[in-house]
Amino acid sequence: MALKKWAFIALVHGLSMSCIGLDPLPLRVETELIDASRVDDLDKVSLLVDAGADLNLQGQDGRSALIEASFKGHIEVVTLLIGAEADLNLQDQYGRTALMAAIGEEHIEVAKLLINAGAGVNMSRPDGGTALMALCCCGGDVEVAQLLINAGADVSVQTTEGDTPLSLARESGHSEVIQLLEDAGAQ
Repeated sequence: MALKKWAFIALVHGLSMSCIGLDPLPLRVETELIDASRVDDLDKVSLLVDAGADLNLQGQDGRSALIEASFKGHIEVVTLLIGAEADLNLQDQYGRTALMAAIGEEHIEVAKLLINAGAGVNMSRPDGGTALMALCCCGGDVEVAQLLINAGADVSVQTTEGDTPLSLARESGHSEVIQLLEDAGAQ
């Protein structure tokens, strides 16, 4: 609340928003949250969350503060946003969630945190791609694959092109993930 008060005072008195540490555009509190999350400015994220910034606001590319922090692997910011109850399943303009972003960028600890917080493991992009498919294409972390499977990830889901987690893991040469998927009944 204190940040909103200072932003209001700055506007009333014709002061620059930069004097209180915000972008000079009028009351960009919500986009400031996205920007602060992107650059791992934990203090600013905390201040903005406490001031009541919209945790689920999405920028022009559809990325929320949580998606940005997940793409960059900023675990403390992700932890703070999860604790503040940011929506774990928002999707950007390409249909990617925070979990897909973390897995795609191989931020394993962030992915674990999101899975354990209840992120939707079967959310899909418009082409049908899921977090498990992102893992099978990218790093192939076995522990995260097991977490996804244990959380109910569909091991036989298909993209619009007919790809499955198993076909993608085979294509990428992730032998341990292939074994996990086969053990889970993947087709």
